[in-house]
Amino acid sequence: MGKLRKIRKSIFPTARSILLDRELKGFSFTDSKIVLVVGAGSDPYRSIFPNAKEYICSDIEKVGD
Repeated sequence: MGKLRKIRKSIFPTARSILLDRELKGFSFTDSKIVLVVGAGSDPYRSIFPNAKEYICSDIEKVGD
């Protein structure tokens, strides 16, 4: 992701990300030991699983044209 796009996303987050962030703050994930994040993208969720022993991200990657 380009630097400008990252800056834009941090200044103007999508409604979906705002709602997701709000909902996630209501849960405690400190006891989660194994985590699978599907559709991880740039993986903005790692910090909410501080005690995860196993952390797996899965996303679709475009291969060729």
